[in-house]
Amino acid sequence: MLNNSLALIEEDTSKFTADHQLRIIESIDAIRNPENLDQISQLIMLDHSSDFTQKLAVLQKSLDHAKNIKINNLDESKLAGNEIAKHIRELRLKAIESNQ
Repeated sequence: MLNNSLALIEEDTSKFTADHQLRIIESIDAIRNPENLDQISQLIMLDHSSDFTQKLAVLQKSLDHAKNIKINNLDESKLAGNEIAKHIRELRLKAIESNQ
C-alpha cells in the first residue's frame, strides 16, 4: 500500500488529475483517517532529510529485533486479553533498547 501511495504521489504534478488525486486519497485511506495524509507527508519529508539513510537503518534494525518477539515467547496463560499485548510491547521495547 505504502509503495503504491508513494509512487502515485511522486508523479509529476501535471498528472495530478482529479482521478489521480482521489486514488492517492483512497490508497492512504485518508477519508476515514485524515491523519494518514500528514503521516505520508512526514515520510516524504524524511526522505529529504540528510540523515535519512541512518534513520532508516536504525528503524530497520529495531524492527528486526522487535519482530523476534512473538506471542510464543511468553507464557500467556498467566495473562488476560490486553495484558498480552502490553507484555509483548514491553518485551519488544527491551529488545530494541538492549541492542542500541
